[in-house]
Amino acid sequence: MTIFATIKLLSPVSLSAAAEYSQVQKVIQNDVNQALAKINSIHDFMSNCPLQVMSDIHHHHTLFMNNVFRLNNYSLLARLLVWEYRAYHAHGFSYDYFTYAFSEWSKAVKLHISQDNAAEIDCVYQWIVEHHADLIQLAESDDYQVFLSNKDQEGYSTFLRHLLYVESQACLAIGATYLDDGNDLASFYIEVIEPSMYEVGRLWETGQISVAQEHLATAVVNRVMFTLFLRAGLRDANKPKVIIAAAPNEQHEVGASMVADLLEQHGWAVDYLGANMPQEDLLQYLRVSQPCFLGLSVVMPFNLVSAREIIAAIRADTNICGVKIMVGGAAFKHSEDLWRQVGADAYAVDGHAAINIARSWLEEKPVQ
Repeated sequence: MTIFATIKLLSPVSLSAAAEYSQVQKVIQNDVNQALAKINSIHDFMSNCPLQVMSDIHHHHTLFMNNVFRLNNYSLLARLLVWEYRAYHAHGFSYDYFTYAFSEWSKAVKLHISQDNAAEIDCVYQWIVEHHADLIQLAESDDYQVFLSNKDQEGYSTFLRHLLYVESQACLAIGATYLDDGNDLASFYIEVIEPSMYEVGRLWETGQISVAQEHLATAVVNRVMFTLFLRAGLRDANKPKVIIAAAPNEQHEVGASMVADLLEQHGWAVDYLGANMPQEDLLQYLRVSQPCFLGLSVVMPFNLVSAREIIAAIRADTNICGVKIMVGGAAFKHSEDLWRQVGADAYAVDGHAAINIARSWLEEKPVQ
């Protein structure tokens, strides 16, 4: 039985346990940091990385587990644990580090959470400890992909090569030729840029490129997109207002920017608010602008609960409760029900899907 089958046998964490974990997560994280820092061999487990790197990892882990418990989505947990093992091991962390770390998470949970709730949470951590070897096996497997892209590599390999060498002009030339050959902007975004960025993420995950190289690749892509968007030609808006934004704490915005560009190319009046959009500021902007719909992007799974909280707040506000909400981003690729769990009206797997969903909403709701 695979880990993806066994994890489904775990009982859901109660709302009470999830809420208590959320309330004390910083205290738990601090305990784990202090306990691991006292281990004499901890720097050997981390290839002498600074302790701040470990602290940052633990911060993201608590955010991620908070999302898992509040959404009760264990498939998400299993997939992202493989990512944690693979990515952190590729960047110098020994697999033994995880054995010590998850043991300390278990201790801290029992210390800071009431007995019954701690028992529920600890069952999940015990499952992780018991499947340590399975997680290593999947992390080492070339056949297992955490962030899936079903695009044909042959179609974007040249662009990717220039991207990794930070050859902006060559990337721009490929895009220009693509459009000159009669292809539309959506096809280039979806068939070339999107799989290229997934591959950049995979290369970082497996330790083949640095954070600096990842950031440079993203900067080149942003430049290419802006230039090609202008080359494709600006169009007058003949459709209603839409707002596109990334969730709070979400720093990745290439996907959201793609969707904003493509909707504008199809005549929508788009207000693109960018990355890391604070909840209250977004709600206030929705009240003022009264858009036809909101597009919300989430790439990192630990930002899913933030998206759900925004959507819940919109539903509870009588001024904007009628605004439809479309979600997208890599976070939703890990489980087919995630978009429903956060309360969205639709999930756009890519730019083509976003355009089709927007069109269907416009057809069912006449413009006032």
